[in-house]
Amino acid sequence: MAIVSFTFLLILGLLVLGYLLHLIYLDKIYNKLLSLSGESSQLGILSQSGASISKEILLKELYTPQGSNFNALAISAWSLFFIALAYFYFLTPSVFENYNYFKLAPLASSLLGFFVFGFLILLLTVVLSVGFSRIYGFYEISTGMKTAIMLTFVLLAVSIICSTYIGTIYPGRTYILPETAAFATLLTSQLILLAPIYIGTAKVMR
Repeated sequence: MAIVSFTFLLILGLLVLGYLLHLIYLDKIYNKLLSLSGESSQLGILSQSGASISKEILLKELYTPQGSNFNALAISAWSLFFIALAYFYFLTPSVFENYNYFKLAPLASSLLGFFVFGFLILLLTVVLSVGFSRIYGFYEISTGMKTAIMLTFVLLAVSIICSTYIGTIYPGRTYILPETAAFATLLTSQLILLAPIYIGTAKVMR
């Protein structure tokens, strides 16, 4: 249980770190533009009319949509990630003894319980999924990276299948292989989805 709790904190920590690095990335970009403009960071960038341009307006101008197809792909990938996350940690009471799938008796006893549970998680995390996908608009994402993000669908599907199996046999005997596979594919997918932020921040920190 201690190991499972640690893995949950690791997943959560990587999400928080990704968001914090994104904020650092935006600050670095803004300050570099200030430096290139020859203006003090405290005075702000000046437009041709002499009016200062706020950071929010500047970042809005820097935002470049990755395209509707990729946006749909990114939202779907993040949605699937949160579903896989919930399946791995909430289908058994390993971490959250008082808050898990089996506490919802109508779902646990239903033939469509797993599906409904996943759908509820989708509804609860849709804002987060859209938010993380919009972040990509501030980064240069190569074709290879987009392909890697697409491959997370396969990894997350494996994680969900393994977690579903673990939830199905609970409270019977658990097996190390499906648990390891579920976590490994979940973590790998998360690192891929956050990779543009990590790589982009590393570049601007140089």
